[in-house]
Amino acid sequence: MKLEQLEKSNRLYETYQFCLTPSQKEVLGLLLVDGLQTTEIAEILGTTKQAISKNVVVAQKKLQNMENNLQFLAFQDKIRQDLLELLRLSTEAQVQAKLKKMLKEC
Repeated sequence: MKLEQLEKSNRLYETYQFCLTPSQKEVLGLLLVDGLQTTEIAEILGTTKQAISKNVVVAQKKLQNMENNLQFLAFQDKIRQDLLELLRLSTEAQVQAKLKKMLKEC
């Protein structure tokens, strides 16, 4: 998985994992959080690599559908862009410090 796709998958998982089944949550957690390969996950869970791969695909589609419907991450990205623009335009140190703090929390 490419770094950009991995980052996107992690953000989706962190944000929308509540909508996953326990099995999907476990598999994606092992893949994304623990960094295990599908073959390792299959061994741990006593199933096939194909079953894990299918579980991952279904779970990722579910997460992407949640984002498509709710647009929470898109909204968060927009806020981050606006804060960066305000930081760029700001000349006052106190305002810059507050904006930097807000960006870290975002």
